[in-house]
Amino acid sequence: TSSGNITFYNGIIFNTVRYPMPVSFVVAAGGGGGGTDYGGGGGGGGYISSVPTECSGNNYGTQQGFVARNGGIYQITVGAGGSGGAGGLTGSNSSILDPTGASANIIALGGGGGTACGGNRIGVLS
Repeated sequence: TSSGNITFYNGIIFNTVRYPMPVSFVVAAGGGGGGTDYGGGGGGGGYISSVPTECSGNNYGTQQGFVARNGGIYQITVGAGGSGGAGGLTGSNSSILDPTGASANIIALGGGGGTACGGNRIGVLS
């Protein structure tokens, strides 16, 4: 807002905070879909956290939070899980993006899809 304050509802009461405001986050991507005919399960989606004492995926430590600034617009995407099938589909990425570039973009990659029994699928990193 133009006053430098932001008001939000937490489910019980309205709270008002002033900018700049430190932000902690947890970003979890969608898991991959499983394969058919006794095939393999899909891989878990990526996980990134700035919550103290909580490690991010791949045994990375806690990530640094960011500071929300007055007038900032942050695009949040929640990734869906991949659908199952002969070749399970990859889960969707989840992210917090700052189009202004003032904060780092935070992206958790979706899990890889499983394959059907007897299949021969190779995972791909993006």
